[in-house]
Amino acid sequence: MKYPFQVKYKVAFRDIDMHGVLHHSNFFYYCEKARVALLESSGLPYNSVIDLGLGLVLVEAKLKYFAPVKFDDILELSLGVAEFKRTSFKILYSLEVNGKKVSEGYTHHVCINLNSGKPIKFPLKLIKAMKTYPV
Repeated sequence: MKYPFQVKYKVAFRDIDMHGVLHHSNFFYYCEKARVALLESSGLPYNSVIDLGLGLVLVEAKLKYFAPVKFDDILELSLGVAEFKRTSFKILYSLEVNGKKVSEGYTHHVCINLNSGKPIKFPLKLIKAMKTYPV
């Protein structure tokens, strides 16, 4: 599957476990960085989402791991928006090092009103931004 948005990060020493590989939980940290970069690239930085009184709450996250990632590796993340619905969407991820897939998965988000904490229909501005990178 082709993902429309790509970003690269050098793996930091602080993210490595005692086995010398990227700790499984830190894969999600890099996915979050990529997700924030995707929003910014779409013309709607996360601070703008908050200014609209909205939050994009993470309700589910899943990654499969295929190969280890080490300190100083360049982690290449490809991602895109899928399953866009009235109040929710998924972001699909593919993570590679030197062209080899090391992980793949998704995060599922629900749009909420920050005051009430309840799900809310996406405003047009957010719909346009999220549809910039469809899968």
